[in-house]
Amino acid sequence: MSRSPLDTRFAVRTGAIALALAAACATQTGTAAAASPGCPKYTSTFKSAGKTYGVSWQLLSALARVESGCNPSAVGATGGRGLFQQLPASGVDLRTATSQTKAAAKFLAGAKRQVGSRPELLAASMNAGVAAVKKYKGVPPYKETQQYVKHVMAQYKALTR
Repeated sequence: MSRSPLDTRFAVRTGAIALALAAACATQTGTAAAASPGCPKYTSTFKSAGKTYGVSWQLLSALARVESGCNPSAVGATGGRGLFQQLPASGVDLRTATSQTKAAAKFLAGAKRQVGSRPELLAASMNAGVAAVKKYKGVPPYKETQQYVKHVMAQYKALTR
């Protein structure tokens, strides 16, 4: 089951389903990436968390775009919530974009220590888990994860040009 906002089961608590899906679909087709990759509204939040945890703010922005369409109120089909589709059971404070971003940056910092700093491996860790990335010594051969990494990397590359 996909955790992506491109999944038709994706819902938004704010009621702006059409807007979130349009943004996600634009990202899928590349039109949003050309106009405004990542999540510009949260750039300062991503930069602060990235600096604190030693991870790329551009990767945080790319992940948030793919995970939620930059919506901190997003609710996914598998129960994930917020910018990074974190599960409530994880103990993450999901009330603000700042707390969601700090938790994602902390996760990526831990993943970085285990799988290295290559952004595609960190993206794969976010989707499939660190254990799967370590097991396969790279991006796992799961179709969903490979598509996810492809979308994240397109956003990331647009932000790092």
